[in-house]
Formats: sequence, structure tokens, C-alpha cells
Amino acid sequence: PAVELLCTLLAGTNSSVLYDRLVRTDGLAISAWSDSLSLQKSGLVLAGATFAPDASIHQVLRVLGEELADVSGRVRADDLLRAKRSFESSHLMTEATVQGRASAYGNGALHHQEPQWQKAGMEQLRLVQLEDIRRVAQTYLQPKHLRIVAQLPMQLQPEEIRPSSLLDAFEEGFYKSQKKALRRTPPDSQGYELLDLDNGMKLIVQREPTLPIFSMSVGT
Repeated sequence: PAVELLCTLLAGTNSSVLYDRLVRTDGLAISAWSDSLSLQKSGLVLAGATFAPDASIHQVLRVLGEELADVSGRVRADDLLRAKRSFESSHLMTEATVQGRASAYGNGALHHQEPQWQKAGMEQLRLVQLEDIRRVAQTYLQPKHLRIVAQLPMQLQPEEIRPSSLLDAFEEGFYKSQKKALRRTPPDSQGYELLDLDNGMKLIVQREPTLPIFSMSVGT
């Protein structure tokens, strides 16, 4: 459960760590994602991005390294609560249909030998604390575990991209960010600014440079 929540915090929403940095802040990618494959005795933690045409894979890997190295120190209690609510919402949607329940039972039986695995997993997920997130991040998000898979443009010649250079780019960002993390405290918020107006109203501003539109909602 802690690993699954970690993946949600990495790139499960548009306010998550990888999306905020790669898409919103640096403009190096048009999407960012993270997922996990949890089996009985093994599994995978996946993280990646679809990078923009004018960005290089080395740039993206360098930023991925920076963010994966620093995520355990950046996660706050409110981030974890949002991730848990996201899982709760998905679980309720699954339980709402016969097809959803059948799929959950089948996946539980296939991968974990337990049809009710998802229900038990939700109970464990609610107990996950920040210390658990930091523990699994520091355990699994390490260069020694890394495997890089890249789907590159056909016109790019193989000799232009050396596998060792991809790993070098990731490690450069990872170890550089690790050193900075020792001297930095986590930010108070991710991706938004809270302003108190003179008339007593509160204004929450979220910049989204990937969309050429302006949107506003008012609530009382």
C-alpha cells in the first residue's frame, strides 16, 4: 500500500511531483505518469514522461533523477491525505458496478491468490503514514534499481543515444538533488498560491502553462 500511494504522489494527479515539475514548471513533457505492479513476492515501480518535441531525453532523465531523489523529503501530510482520498474514490467507483467487482476479484485471485485482496489492501492503505512513504521511497527509488526504457523518434540514429549516457543523466540529477535535499525544508504547498484579499475572500491561484485558457470558480 505504501508503494502504491508513493506512485500516486509521484504522478497520480496534475498536482503531483513529476507532473508539476516536468509539465507545469519546466515544460519538458506533455504528460507524466507513475504506477506500480504489485505481485505476491515481487513487483515494479514505474515512473516516466512523454517529453515535448524540443526537449531531449537527457534533460527529462536529469529532472526525473532530481525529483525521485527528493520526493521522500517533499511529501507532506496533506499530500498523503489527498492520495488516500484518490484511492478511496477509485475503490468506491469499482464497487459500484458488477463489472468492477468482478475485475477486482479476478485481479486479486490472479496476482495475489486472494479474491478479496483489494478490500484488504484498502484497509492497510488507510494505515499508511508519512514515515512509510519515506521508507519505501528511500528503499526503491535508487539508481542501482533503475531500468530505463525509451521509445525514441525513428529518425534518431542509435549511435546518438548511448545507454550509459542515459544512466549518467539520471544519476547526475539524482545525486545533485540528494545533496540539496539535506539543506532544504519541504515547501508549504505544491503548485498553488493562497492569497487573502482585502474584502475577506481567499483566492487560490493555480498556474497551468500547458493550457492557453483562463478559468475561475467562486464558492461561498
